[in-house]
Amino acid sequence: MSSESHGKKDKAEATSQKPNDDAKLNDDQLPIAAPVAQEDVCEIFKLDVDCCEELFEWLSIADLHSFSQTCKRMQRIAGMFFRQNYPNARMSSRPDGLYDGYDTRVNGFDEFIEDIEIEFNENSLNQLAYIAANCKSLRKIEFWSQDPIISGRLRLISDVLAKVKSLFISGEHPDDSILDFCPNLKHLIVCWKNTDWLFKLNKCPKLEQISLMGLNEQVLVNVEAIFTQKSIRTVEMNTEFLMTNKDALDINVKLDNLIIDFCDNPEEVTSVCAILNKLHERGFYKRLHFINMDYVDQQLIDEVVSLRALETLDIGEVEEGVVWPVMQNVKKISVGDLSGFDLTTLPSKLPNLQWICLPNDSMEAIMPFIGGSKQLSRIKMGCSISRRSSKNILHLSALAKEREKLIGACKLTIYVVEEMFLKTKFAIGTSRRLIEIKRFASLKWNESYYWYLT
Repeated sequence: MSSESHGKKDKAEATSQKPNDDAKLNDDQLPIAAPVAQEDVCEIFKLDVDCCEELFEWLSIADLHSFSQTCKRMQRIAGMFFRQNYPNARMSSRPDGLYDGYDTRVNGFDEFIEDIEIEFNENSLNQLAYIAANCKSLRKIEFWSQDPIISGRLRLISDVLAKVKSLFISGEHPDDSILDFCPNLKHLIVCWKNTDWLFKLNKCPKLEQISLMGLNEQVLVNVEAIFTQKSIRTVEMNTEFLMTNKDALDINVKLDNLIIDFCDNPEEVTSVCAILNKLHERGFYKRLHFINMDYVDQQLIDEVVSLRALETLDIGEVEEGVVWPVMQNVKKISVGDLSGFDLTTLPSKLPNLQWICLPNDSMEAIMPFIGGSKQLSRIKMGCSISRRSSKNILHLSALAKEREKLIGACKLTIYVVEEMFLKTKFAIGTSRRLIEIKRFASLKWNESYYWYLT
């Protein structure tokens, strides 16, 4: 059989396979072995699926992509592994293709990439044409633009938008016609300052989550028509919008999640907490997520502790000397600066903590939670450092030993930057009895832009 025949046969086999996004790779999904004589098969394709997965786990995304370029069959195998094991890897679109966060071109994964960001500028037509031709698996798109997002341009990627489930739009020139192209949209974040787009939400009958983060003191008209779309279960708004529209929100709406983006106005925090507690009494929301608190002093934390159904706190910096109250309902917390915290006592103040995001990658930062938070199941560490700056190896044996002392502790997964993951894997492996580490990009966010909704 000629090499050309082999190539056509390999391509046909590879393209006939349809991946299952929710399942682990298996022999039925991957074109590992071709139905030809064994002596005609490249040695690496005689490996079973588990061997390929183990091999790929030792590679960075850039190396995995390079490996995929060896032949069409390997591109398919590595691409499917990438899609199923890097659901949180966002790529950026440029006129000549897609790039990862390290400025590495990854065009070999075009058909497997699910999450990209697009900047609208003079080159956007070339970008959209490239995406329309090559990116068939997109589920999440971020649009960043200082120019109008023109509906005529969006038609270039209408087939892609029809499959998109999560959409983020930032820009000064709103064009709500984009919603006409997104019938399967579930999560929508827009930063527009007008409200016209709210009245086109019926174009997206599957919409579950909307963000009003672009609206500050705008008064909504006909609020009930917007909030009572039955599919919507999560709404984000800032405290200015909440204060302005508090009377209009007195409607028969029952949300699963209310996300409050805190505007730094200490004088209004008492009123904000009172409004939120009244909304909860009426059944307006089940769970509350209080985010973007840039600076927390004693007054603010004493008010916030009164919030009912408070599940998430997102804090930038804490004033030194703040006495942290016990917060029984808080399950998830993100911290931007640890300098004001007494980490030795914080786990006891958050007895039901399940998730924590920390800014650095030090053992000292996570050790109190390893030994003091028995329900903690996930730590995301190094959130504020460059993905290439980590020089640390995470000493899993010491962490596991501390975890095992905590009676009733659940198994804990620590998500780290790729460099830390690979250095630790090469040095000591990635798991112990109650501790394992994974890459940031492997964290599944269920197509939502909010880690705390997973």
